[in-house]
Amino acid sequence: MFSEVALFLIHIVLSLLGTILLLRAWVYALRIHPFNPYSQAMFKVTDWLVMPLRRVIKSGNHWDWTSLVAAWLSALVYLVLSAMVLTGSVSMLSNFPMFLLAAVFTVLRWTLSLIFWVVLLQALLSWIQPQSPSMPLLRSITAPLLDPIRRVLPDLGGLDLSPLVILLLTQVLNMVITRTAFSLSKNQGVLSLHRLYTGLIIHQQATVMTRLPSKPDPASRYREAEQFLAALDPDWQALVAHVGPCIHQPRPERDPYEALIRSVVYQQLHTRAAERILQRLINIYPHGHCPTPEEARLDGIIPDQATALQIPDEDLIKQLTTLRGIGRWTVEMMMMYTLEHEDILPADDFGV
Repeated sequence: MFSEVALFLIHIVLSLLGTILLLRAWVYALRIHPFNPYSQAMFKVTDWLVMPLRRVIKSGNHWDWTSLVAAWLSALVYLVLSAMVLTGSVSMLSNFPMFLLAAVFTVLRWTLSLIFWVVLLQALLSWIQPQSPSMPLLRSITAPLLDPIRRVLPDLGGLDLSPLVILLLTQVLNMVITRTAFSLSKNQGVLSLHRLYTGLIIHQQATVMTRLPSKPDPASRYREAEQFLAALDPDWQALVAHVGPCIHQPRPERDPYEALIRSVVYQQLHTRAAERILQRLINIYPHGHCPTPEEARLDGIIPDQATALQIPDEDLIKQLTTLRGIGRWTVEMMMMYTLEHEDILPADDFGV
C-alpha cells in the first residue's frame, strides 16, 4: 500500500514538474511574451530549480538549455526514487549510467505527452469556447506543429484534421521510444533496469486506466468469442453448441515462474501424485511457498509478470524454451492461464 501511494506521488509531482519545465523551454523557443499570466505561473513554479542552474548552464538564442537540463534532472530523480520504492533498496543504483540514459527517454516521453495534451486542449477549446483567454497562447504554441500539416492536408471545407494527425503521431512515437528504451536496457544486460522501466510504464498506464471504465470480465469476453465463432459457418455453430460455454479459468495471481514449475510437475502425472511432488519441492524452502527465480538461480531468465506482458509471444517462447524441461506447450499454457493471453492456439496439445 505504501509503495503504491509513494509511486503515485512520485509520478504525479515529478512528471508534472518535468512537463512544466519542458513547456517553459517550448515557450522560450517560440519567443512568446514572458509577461502573460501563464508564463508568470510557470516561472514561479520552476524558478527555484532553473535560476540556480542558470549560473552554470546558460540559455542559447533559440533553446532554453537550463530548463531542458532541469527537466532531465527531474526525470533522473523520478527514476531513482521509483527504483528505490519498487525494489526497497539502492542496489539498482549500481547501474547509474543506464539511469542517465533512461532519463533522456523519460524526457522524450514527457515531451510527447505535453504535445498531445496541449494540441488536444487547443482543439477542444476551439470547438467549445473559441473566445477563451487561453486560446491566443495555445494557438501560438501549437502553430509551429499544426501549420505544416495544414499546408499538406487537403481543404475539407473548414474541417481541420491537423490536430488528429499530431495526436496520432505522438502516440506512435511514444510506442517507438518506449520499445527502444526496453531494447537498449536489455541489450546492455541491465534486466533490472528493464524491469524498472516496464514497471513504471505499467504503473502509469494503471493510473490512467483507473479513470476509465473497467474492461469486460473474462466470462463476457468468452461469450463474445463463442458468438463470433458460431457466426462463421454452420459447422462452427454446431461445434460451439456441442461443446457448450467456455469454462476457461485463468490464474493471473500466479507468478510466471510458479506457473512454469506447476506445468512441468503436472505433465503426464496424476493430479494427486503431482501435488505431492510439488509439496515436497515447496517444503525444501523455509518460507513455505513456491521458490523464486532468484532462489533457483534463474533470475534474469524468467521474467516477472509485468515484464512478460510486454514481451511478444514468440520472443517469450524462444527465451523460456532454452530452459531444460520447458517446451513450447508449457510456455503457451503459462501465457493462457497466467498472462491471460486469449489469442493462443497450442497446436502441440493432445486435445487440439
